[in-house]
Amino acid sequence: MEVEEGRRMLKLVIEDDEGKQTIVPLIRDEITIGRKEGNTIRLTERNVSRRHARLTKLNGGIFVEDVASRYGTKLNGSKIDSREKFDLPDEVLIGDYKLRIQDDTKPPEEDQSTQIKDVQALQDAAGPQPIPPQQQGRLVVISSNFAGQEFPLARTEMVIGRSDECDIIIDHMSISGKHAKIVRSANGIFKVLDLKSANGVKVNFTPYSIKELGSGEIIDLGHVRFRFCAPGDLWSFTLAAGLMEDNIQPPGGKGKLFILLAVIAALVVGLAAFMILRPQPETPQQAAEKAETQQETVETKRDTAPAISGVPTVDRSIVDELVLLCDEHAEKGEFEAALDACKQAQSKDPGNKYAQAKYDRIIAELALKKHYDSAINYLDLDECELALVEIDSVNDENSWTARQILKEGLRTKSVKCIESGIVTSAEAAIEESDFDTAQNKIDELRDKVSTSTQIARLEESLVQAQKKKDRPKNDDPKPKKDKDPVKDKAEDPPAKGGGDPAEAEELADEAKKLILSNPSKAADLYKAALKISPNNAKWRGSYAYALERAGKICPAYDEYKKAVGKLSGSSKERAQMGIEKYQGQCE
Repeated sequence: MEVEEGRRMLKLVIEDDEGKQTIVPLIRDEITIGRKEGNTIRLTERNVSRRHARLTKLNGGIFVEDVASRYGTKLNGSKIDSREKFDLPDEVLIGDYKLRIQDDTKPPEEDQSTQIKDVQALQDAAGPQPIPPQQQGRLVVISSNFAGQEFPLARTEMVIGRSDECDIIIDHMSISGKHAKIVRSANGIFKVLDLKSANGVKVNFTPYSIKELGSGEIIDLGHVRFRFCAPGDLWSFTLAAGLMEDNIQPPGGKGKLFILLAVIAALVVGLAAFMILRPQPETPQQAAEKAETQQETVETKRDTAPAISGVPTVDRSIVDELVLLCDEHAEKGEFEAALDACKQAQSKDPGNKYAQAKYDRIIAELALKKHYDSAINYLDLDECELALVEIDSVNDENSWTARQILKEGLRTKSVKCIESGIVTSAEAAIEESDFDTAQNKIDELRDKVSTSTQIARLEESLVQAQKKKDRPKNDDPKPKKDKDPVKDKAEDPPAKGGGDPAEAEELADEAKKLILSNPSKAADLYKAALKISPNNAKWRGSYAYALERAGKICPAYDEYKKAVGKLSGSSKERAQMGIEKYQGQCE
């Protein structure tokens, strides 16, 4: 039931940056908000994090808290870092979206929501029920594979799929066994639900897991396209033949869609007028004679018409299979093979809108995949922040690239890589008693990876190092040891650098940018940085890699050996590989 506080009935108003509002009843004890699928409320702008915020019902009130957002959650203009009370007239800001509470309290005698919900509960308990004919909607296939087939929505729940158990059976390769379900609620609203299908459900060309349907909306289940006709909608595929497939445009091409709807409406009105004004029907004998005469005329014209040569016929089944093949390759990230299949489909049917749309989509995917490839390369080089920039450049979360990034956990790897690099630099600065740089690195870690468990440890290490340096030398007398000339010679003291640590950072940053395009120059810059901060293991590992790319194999081998003991993760693995690879020729 909706949230009650006393007799208050509260709802959530969500307003986007264009002023458009969506009202959501607060019917759960907990509502998650974010960009990722699976949230209770999904907000799709890029400045909304995947798991951004949470609303909780507690002791009759509503509370808001930030979960794991990148840009934060604001309550009345102030960023929150803990659970806060959310009530009228508060305003919560999540990205470009404004959220506020709306009180829809009504006197008990006026409130019909309980009655509606009771009816819905009874309907759910009773299972799918027949729908009276005048209240039934329809699904009409408008794609070429099953064009014109109609399916009345005769029950309150109807499952669509390839399986014989489904209410509506569509035998097409792109349709799952149980692909989707159309449900009609007690208030007469129809919805489509994705039943975890392989190829998904789209309404008006946008993927959805659940979506309310309005009359005339286009539903894609795999490669089969339907038009939803609400009860009373007289739309006919026969009237719209030749118009629908040529003129449907996704959101953004609304002008043509409105023209299409106007033409269809005019055809429907014309048909109605014809039905009213038409002459009295012919007798069966007159109709038979007329039909026979027309048939003879048609056959005569067909026999005498000149043959048309040079106009190829289009085999729709082959084209459909090529489009499907194109889509299957694209889903696997095999974009070159996908392009080839789409081009074949276009060559066989140049006007095929589906093939063109798939082709355009794959071109867009190839552009996004460049960011994915760059991110992989940067992670291999431990250039974590550059990898994260590439990952954030993938701005279409429904793309193959975005799904692959999520599947491989590249964002998590990038953040951990950033954390590891900063921690290594901070530890090196503490070891060299460069406390200002160490503190700057700790602050940087807090800013870039606020959830890092290393922050407290580094702060404690810094405090202890400062105390140790400030302690008088005679406070902690230690017994002198007899000198061992052999051992003393073997254990060299740690290298001490000299110069400005900030300058070393600048040198390393410049080297990082050049390591792929100009490895020799990058090696020189890393060498200069290491003269100032010789204990920075990450820079030494990168220095070795730059030398290796520049063809200086044995110097690279020596640097890998120096760095490997202090490295971790992929940096350590790369150093170990370098040592194993060149040991035979450099020892």
